Amino acid sequence: MVERQNRPPKPDQEVPGKKPENPPIFETPEVPRKPSFEDIFSDFVIQLGLGGTYEETQERLGLPELGENLSRRQKIKRKIVEKSLSATEKIRKPFIAAGSAVFVPLVERNIVKPIKPEYSEGFENAFMELAKDPSILFIIMSNHTGHADAAGTAVVSKQLTELANRVRPPENQFRGFMLTVAASIESAHQNIFLQQSIRRAKGVLYKRYHLPLGDYARKKDVEKYQIDPQTINRDFAEKTRNIMVGNDERIADGYAYYVEGTVEGGRRIKEGENKGQTKGTQKIDFGSYEPLIKRVQLRNHRKVVIITVSSDGASEILDPDQANIKPSRKAIMAVANPLPARKSLLIVKVGDPIFYSDIIKLIEEKTGKEATTEEIGDEIGRRISSGLPPEKRGYYK
Repeated sequence: MVERQNRPPKPDQEVPGKKPENPPIFETPEVPRKPSFEDIFSDFVIQLGLGGTYEETQERLGLPELGENLSRRQKIKRKIVEKSLSATEKIRKPFIAAGSAVFVPLVERNIVKPIKPEYSEGFENAFMELAKDPSILFIIMSNHTGHADAAGTAVVSKQLTELANRVRPPENQFRGFMLTVAASIESAHQNIFLQQSIRRAKGVLYKRYHLPLGDYARKKDVEKYQIDPQTINRDFAEKTRNIMVGNDERIADGYAYYVEGTVEGGRRIKEGENKGQTKGTQKIDFGSYEPLIKRVQLRNHRKVVIITVSSDGASEILDPDQANIKPSRKAIMAVANPLPARKSLLIVKVGDPIFYSDIIKLIEEKTGKEATTEEIGDEIGRRISSGLPPEKRGYYK
């Protein structure tokens, strides 16, 4: 059964006492317990010659204590959402933190930097012409087959930001895209290694790739992990609204979403003639995004431009059938390679920018009636899937 996305809260509205609803970004499925990436990576760290006590490892790597540069507000927020660790997790956490400090730079060097997004002829000029207009709000919409999709999104964000700033005045530079992620990653409910890695990666994503992350407590985060949503979602709503309004406090100038709201498309078919093949793009439930876009257009008087991204290969890096935290042998070999990679494990294709209003017009011209939410989602799903191999287009094949 396809997982359904839930409607996010209004960007400038708190939701005290109410279970939040939002597209379940970076969903971690429930599967039987198997060797985790922490187990695999601890062996990998030892192979790199980083064994020894935590203090020795920290000294050898020249690493600061994680979190020492956080503001008081950030520490309070982190304390609110982090889960209570077991005795074993407390012992392992500092070693995992040291391991993630090694892993994240290697991923950037051998998986992220080699990504070469494919653009259609004339994309640069078309995008830069649109970027001249500050009233336009860009939204990246991508498929989602695993955590590694963030690598491709980061590279696209960096390149689009650089293009925009060729034509933007110095006093109004484009600030990139905010990617919405589940609060349960930051809180370590999904996995301690993911938590430590995302903490290490956040600064890199923001400063070098213009991709700040917006933590959001989903309905599942509240119900399954008992995460208190009020502080987290208040901050998320503030960030979302700042981008929408375009004020000086904004951390980005566009949004980035994984519109399937699940990694189901990266999982493999378990039986039948297509057994072993990935499921491919899932049907898009656009009900979570249409109200946001209408608010941007009607209340804030801005024009929305959609940029679809087709990401292929994330499920071959972190397998969603193994809770999306166990890397493939191919990924481990790529990360461990001492030489910079020439080719990434991820293939990313970027669709032509299109006004949201033009998507509506195309649908209505084709159907002869007012476009429905379902039809809008399907149109965007087809655009995303067109950049994938036919066997990975799933519902939109």
